[in-house]
Amino acid sequence: MSEIRCCLDVDGVLADLVGALARVHEVDLGAAPHYPRWPAGAYDLTTALGKPYAKVWEHPLVTTAGFWRDLALTPWSSDLVEILESRFGKVCLLTGAVRDPSCAAGKAEWIRAHFPGRPWFVGPSWAKPILAIRERWLVDDSDENCEAWEAAGGRAILLPRPWNTAHARARDPLGAVVAALLDR
Repeated sequence: MSEIRCCLDVDGVLADLVGALARVHEVDLGAAPHYPRWPAGAYDLTTALGKPYAKVWEHPLVTTAGFWRDLALTPWSSDLVEILESRFGKVCLLTGAVRDPSCAAGKAEWIRAHFPGRPWFVGPSWAKPILAIRERWLVDDSDENCEAWEAAGGRAILLPRPWNTAHARARDPLGAVVAALLDR
């Protein structure tokens, strides 16, 4: 892992978890991937979907490996990985898992299908900063994950999405990451 200079979040960055959850819960957030009906800057899925935590994550469809395995790619995912690998070499994919064991299994299948040969880590989101070291980058859609990564000594770029503080730039997340890389 010491040769890895960049880590990349999966949900919301490479995989469209929000779109899949909105479909399962029959909530219209507007057109993917920008979700204009998402409450700007609110990271909480339960708020956006109008459902309590248990209803969001314990839905019978969400508790299958197939739900996680079949998540759609975000439109910029392949380009983002290509850009980051051209700058940093191989990237490591990081993703959190919800309590249901099918989540981790489905995410592992998703990663192997869409980004074969790349290192990956599925675990609790709070564990991401364990991998942060000086000059190792993280690209993530969570303000909290980026702040924790930097507090642990790494460098982070917040990928603009409707649910984070960079939501004003969410129409061009790839451009924002490229600009952030050029700026640092």
